[in-house]
Formats: sequence, C-alpha cells, structure tokens
Amino acid sequence: MAKFSQTFLQGLLQPSYQQGLFTAAQKAGQLPGQLQQQKAQQQQMQAMASATPEQRFDIAIAQLTKAGKLSEAAKLTAQKAKYVAEQQVRVDDQITSLVANQMFATGASDVPATVTINEREIAIPSYLRSEILEEVNSIQTNKDSREVAMTEGTLSSFSEEYIKNNPYLLENDDVLNAQYNRLTDPNSGMLRTERKNAALALTKAVEADRAAKKTALTGEKALGVQVEALVEDIKTRGSNTPFWKGNDMADFLSDAEDDELDLFKKQAVLKLQQDPSATEAEIINYAMTGMREQIPGETQSRAIRENMRIRAAMFEEIVDDLMKEMGMSREQAEAEARRQTDPSPANINAILGAGLPM
Repeated sequence: MAKFSQTFLQGLLQPSYQQGLFTAAQKAGQLPGQLQQQKAQQQQMQAMASATPEQRFDIAIAQLTKAGKLSEAAKLTAQKAKYVAEQQVRVDDQITSLVANQMFATGASDVPATVTINEREIAIPSYLRSEILEEVNSIQTNKDSREVAMTEGTLSSFSEEYIKNNPYLLENDDVLNAQYNRLTDPNSGMLRTERKNAALALTKAVEADRAAKKTALTGEKALGVQVEALVEDIKTRGSNTPFWKGNDMADFLSDAEDDELDLFKKQAVLKLQQDPSATEAEIINYAMTGMREQIPGETQSRAIRENMRIRAAMFEEIVDDLMKEMGMSREQAEAEARRQTDPSPANINAILGAGLPM
C-alpha cells in the first residue's frame, strides 16, 4: 500500500499526469450538459418526424429567429405561406371536382352543404359554390360535344367556337389542322367513320386545352389565396404589422376602399408571380409602390403637395422682393405677402392676375 501511495504521489508531481487529471475532470464536468444537449436534439428530431409540414416550417422558423437569422426566417415564412396556399387550392380543386361529378351523376342542381372525403365529412366553403356549378356545366358541355362528334360526325357549336377563338390549337398540330380542314370541307368526301374520328379527336383536343388552362389558373389561384391570407393576417395582427413609409398597413388595409384593396391584392399577386419566395415586407413594398401610381387619390395628393411647394416658393420670393424694394422688415414683408396671397373671394382675382397658384 505504501509503495502504491508513493507512486501515486510521484505521478501527481508530473505535469503531464496533472494535465490528464484536469482534462478528465473537465470532461466529466461537461458530460451533464452534453447529455442534456443530446436529449434536446433527440426530442427535436422526434418532434420534426411526427410534425406536419406546416409544423416543420414553424419549428425551422423558430430556430432561425432564435439564432438571429431574421432574413432567412422571413424567407422561410414566405415559403410556408406559398405551401399553405397551394395546399388550400389543391383541397379546393379536389372538393370542386368531386362535388361537381356527384351533382352531374345525380342530376342535382343545388350545391350540397358538405362532402365526404376519405370518410371525413367536410363543409363546402361558400366561395366554391360558383366554381362547382361552373364545373358541372363544363362536364355537361364535354359530354354534349362528344355525343355530337360520335353520333353526327361534326363539331358541336361550342367546340367550333372554341377552336376559332383559340387558333393555336391547329397551328401547333399539323394532324389536327388537316383533320379540321377536311371535316369542315363539304367536298372532302370523308367517310362517316372518318368524320366521327376526326370530330372526336378535335373535341378531345378542346377538352385537353381547357384542362390545361384550368391547371394554369390553379397557380394563379394559389397566389390569390396567399395574398388573401397575408391581408387577413396583417389585419389580425393590428399594430404589430409593418409600417410602409409611415403608414400602418393594418389601418390601411382595414380602411381602404374596395377598389384600393383590390388593386393592392393585384399588385401583390404580380410580385409573387415575379418572385414566389418574396417576403411579407417585399410584397407590401411592391404592392404599395405599384398602386400609388394608379390610385386617383394618391395622384391628387401629390398634386396638392406640389402646389403647396410652389406656393411656398412664391411666397418666399414676394417676401424677398418686399424687403429689398420696399425696405420692409421680415415680419412686415411676411404680413404683406400673406395679405396679397390670401385666397379669399375679395382677393381671388388679384392672385389669379399675379399668376400665383391656388
């Protein structure tokens, strides 16, 4: 035992041995913190794994905000808004298609209050009712056009009109163009079967083009939904919303006239078409800047401000002239200038005659 104690004490006197003990003690002291950090990371990973896409966005945004990366957090917030809007439009399209097909199959003319999707009963939003009725009409139109093509070997009046209004359908497809020319030529000598096949091919081309346009509109609808959500969010947040050149956006959007609000939304959609990941601040700046040039009230305000600037310059010029030519003091000259430029009924002609702006 004495020999071991001697060896141990000698080791303590060695710098390298002392450093080793210090490092070991330091690591032991750090261990609880490391374990706690690992546990927090595991919990975070579990939360991300079980979270919905929207919740994942929220978690990532919170992390960036906590780290002080506000610009990146704003960009990710914009991406979340885009995702939420696109998801909403997809759901709306699914509801519209399902309900319209059900109504067409049953011959119903009234849009139901609810629809069942994946064993879940979902309330049909009121804003979808007109779209659903339009979709029912579209389904009926396609059915009628196909029946005309198959039974009569000609184009329906709808298909004929659609092709005339959208000439690119034939310009971009030589086969369809040839079929159309033969089908509409009374001297083509086409057999009945040929006429039916040509009419059906053209009818299907019209259907496909209408479907493609509808798909393209889906993207625009998503941008519209995103802007609507932005506007409502700004209104809800109230005084916590951004200011734009001294204007509280919550107050502006709450008090704006319908035409002003529509113009703001259109400008916001334009910004998102140019930059789908634009932040809230970028959207607001683009929309407000764009609409200022188009709102008559803003144009009038600018004219008034310019008028006031000119009048102030003219007033100062009169004061200077009175001081120089009449030997008046500054106070006397200002009083006389105000008397001369007062836009009262008694002095209005004098002002007009002097060429002073009203």
